[in-house]
Formats: sequence, C-alpha cells, structure tokens
Amino acid sequence: MVKKKMISVLSAIVLALSGNLSCLANAAEDLGILASSLGADTNYLNIPYMWEISVDSDGKTNYGDESYYITIMEVLIHNGELEISDLQADASKMSDISDSSALRERIRSESQKLVDPSLYSYAFKNASAKDKIPALLSTAEKAYANNEYFHIGYRGLDPEFKSETVSEQQTGHHVTGIGITDGSWTFKGKKFDKCILTLDTANTADGKSAFSEDTCIYVNSETNDYYIPKYSDSATDDIHIIAIDSDTMVNGDTSDLFNIRVTDKNTNAIYTITSQKDGIETVRNKENEYLDYCHNAYNGDFYLKADSFKIDCEKYGYGVNSVRITNDDTYVETMLSPSNSILTFDGKAYHITGTYNTEYVFPVGSESDNYFSYHNSKTECDFYGRVIDGFYFESADDSFFVDAVTGVRFVSGSKDMGNIFVSEKTEVRYDENGISGFFIDKNKDGKFEHMVETGDVNCDGTIDASDASLILQAYSALSTEQTTYLNQSLADYDDNGMIDSSDASFVLQKYAELSTSES
Repeated sequence: MVKKKMISVLSAIVLALSGNLSCLANAAEDLGILASSLGADTNYLNIPYMWEISVDSDGKTNYGDESYYITIMEVLIHNGELEISDLQADASKMSDISDSSALRERIRSESQKLVDPSLYSYAFKNASAKDKIPALLSTAEKAYANNEYFHIGYRGLDPEFKSETVSEQQTGHHVTGIGITDGSWTFKGKKFDKCILTLDTANTADGKSAFSEDTCIYVNSETNDYYIPKYSDSATDDIHIIAIDSDTMVNGDTSDLFNIRVTDKNTNAIYTITSQKDGIETVRNKENEYLDYCHNAYNGDFYLKADSFKIDCEKYGYGVNSVRITNDDTYVETMLSPSNSILTFDGKAYHITGTYNTEYVFPVGSESDNYFSYHNSKTECDFYGRVIDGFYFESADDSFFVDAVTGVRFVSGSKDMGNIFVSEKTEVRYDENGISGFFIDKNKDGKFEHMVETGDVNCDGTIDASDASLILQAYSALSTEQTTYLNQSLADYDDNGMIDSSDASFVLQKYAELSTSES
C-alpha cells in the first residue's frame, strides 16, 4: 500500500514537470489527453450500466444505483487502499475486470466493510447547492496534487437515461473525480474556468470509456456557478454536489456531526425541526437560512444526533415518508402523514400526533398504512397501524412503554408479537416467545406492577362495558376481513382461538359480577 502511494506521488511530480497540462484544457480533445494521463482509460470498472432494473411480483419496478459502490472501489484501488486482486485475482487493471453478479456482490461487501455510508448523508448538510462548490474545488485540488482519485456524490439529479418504467422521483448518483484543470468553457451563456474530470458509469455502455467531457463538472470559481452537460439540462433545480477524499472515506468520523435534513422541493409543504443539543436550541424550516439543511427531492430523511427534537409537518402540507432519526446506537423510522403531523423526542420517549386525522374511534384497514420502528443494539420494535395518533413509545430493558389508543400491531424482528390497544401508558413485557404481559400503573405511583387481566382489552385496569364494546367492534371487523388491533390474549376471553361475540358476552358477565361484588 505504501509503495502504491509513493508511486502516486512520483507520478504527480512527473506530471508537473512535464508541463502545465491544465493549459491544454481549452479544447475537448485536450481534456481527453489529460484524462488518459490520469488513468481514465484503465482505472475504471467496466460495468456497462448505472441502473439495475428489476420487477417484483406485483409488477412494481425497482432500481438501484451501482455507482456508489463502483466509485468507492475506483477511488480506494487507485489510491492504494485496496488491491485490484481484492476484486479479481488475475486483473492487472480495473477496466479488464469482468462484470458479474459475484463481482457486484464483492464490490458491495467491500464498500460496506470499509466506508460508513452515513458519511455521504452527512456530507450534504449545512449549505445550499452553490455553497458546496468551494469545498468541491478544494477537495479536487488537494487530491489532484497528490495524484489521488476522490468520491463525488450528486443529489437532485434526474438522469436523462433513466428507464421510462421507473417513477419520476429524482435521485442521486456517484462518480469518481480524477483531476481538475484550468481552462475556458462557455455553456448556456455562462463562462467557466475550472473543469473537474470524472469517471462515470453512465458512459460505459457499449464498452466505452468511463470518461467523457459531457460528464465533467465545469465551475466558475468566482461565482460558484457549475454545469454538467449530461445532467444539468435535465435537472429540475440545483444539483447538490459533494466530494470526499479517500482518507475521509476510510477514516471519517461522524460522531460530531449533528443533523441532515432532506425534504421535498416539489411541493409547498413546510416542515420544521426544532432540535436541541447540549442545551442549544435551533429551528430549521423550508427557507435555506438555517444550519443543517439539504434541499432535495427525497421526501423526508432526518439524521439527528440531538438531546431532543420535534419534527412538525405543517397543516395542509404533504406527509413525509420514511422519516429516519439516528441518535447514537439507536434509530427510529416512521411515516408522518398529512394533517399537521408532529413527531417529538424529549430525550426519553417518542410521541406522534396528528397522523391521519380521522373520525373513527376504532381503526380498521391496512395495518401498513402507518408505521413506527425503534431499533437499537438490543431491541427491535416495529408498530403498524392505519391510524397512529397520540402514539407514545419509550424503550426499556426487555420491555417498552406504549400508549396507543388507536391500536397498533407489534412485530419484533420477523416475529409477530400481537396487537396493542391501550388507553393509557402501559408497560409491555416480552421475550423470545412473544408478549409475556401488559402492566399498568394502577395506583399512579410510577410503578407498573398491576398485570392486566384477560378481558381488559384497553388496559385501563378495569373490566367493563367499554371492553365488551371494543371486542364486538373487533369481531365485526374480523368478520369482514379487516384489521383489528386488540391483543388476542386479552380479547379471547373463552380461549377458543378467536375473537367473537361470545368473548364480549363473557366480559359483560364478568363486569356484572365485579359490579355486584363492589356494591
């Protein structure tokens, strides 16, 4: 590895002594000469398409951008962090490596092993698209001086070659930066004096080289304007561009990184984050004037390392899909739907309000319409429900506290743990066999010691007519093949394996007995 890096440094010196190659760049063919001298003809993986298309059993088209993994390999192998033989034993240059499913799996596994993907998510924070350009130029200049490649990521990109069967959602893309040069170019009436040369998988169709002047990044170093011929015309707005050198890729630390926000620029929705870290509160909204912000077509990823936060989806706005909050070794993933949804974290517990406002007291329907997932090194808790409003969750050892008055289905890992329908804060204890018991603080002394009895389906500490009513609603829903969120062990009073009208009758009978004994 050291030998390879020494060769890279010597190569850079030879390039400098052989003349100022950057002055050649006034013509497209001279960019090609410079690119060849930097390894563009050999130092790329010859994978002939960027998009991997598949169609699932429902006819839905799925795609993946292999360029992320390919770029990592091109950068690390060129810079001596990896050997070509790590991908193919008999290969002498990257362009000769044979594409195969086994190769792609090896590329993925090596990339995931060596590079923390959150580096790229966090790298898009803190600046508008144009404000990111000085950092891009700085990284490119430093890498070029050391004859090193570097990783470039795009967001807000809608490639012209995307399959027509794929939805119109904008996407990201990754390319390999191989050098930077001075020159003079004019596009769309604007002048550019810098060119960042790239290797792009989009160019490798039909056995062509990964380099093309159409996928170079042209920059005006005074105004920070930028242009990518292949992509800029088809982008609906600014393309966010970040660059990461190989040292950061391998050794980068995300522990001090705070927040990235990605929202939907194609709607009028306004999302506000109020977050607190080390006692300092900051507020962010749609306007590009706050600290940690990335304006992008992806509809809602929040990477937070904060003591507390609130995510507010403004009334009459749009919902936020796949909200992911990362905090230390914990992550929460949920979906916020329209109608002023709010997700808060107070440093201890999560609370969701306003998701799918509805007149229904008891929800029925698809259990996957809304979800809330909590995962850490010890616990996997996934909750599904048509309505999640007033949902409260707090993690504990071998249990969790929940308040889910609208009812949710609980799954841990791949194991279905049953349904939860509670009217107040309840501790749900579980083990590898499922839910072992529901416990409430009946005496309001902060101790969850009262185990909920069968028949008390809403877990309020009392068996009464409201429980029977909920059982009848559940029976009606199940009769029409709709979803119910009553827990089977609590609602199946006669233990016959089903929730039906007889359970409601037994609960009413029990209620009458209790009423008589108390009078």
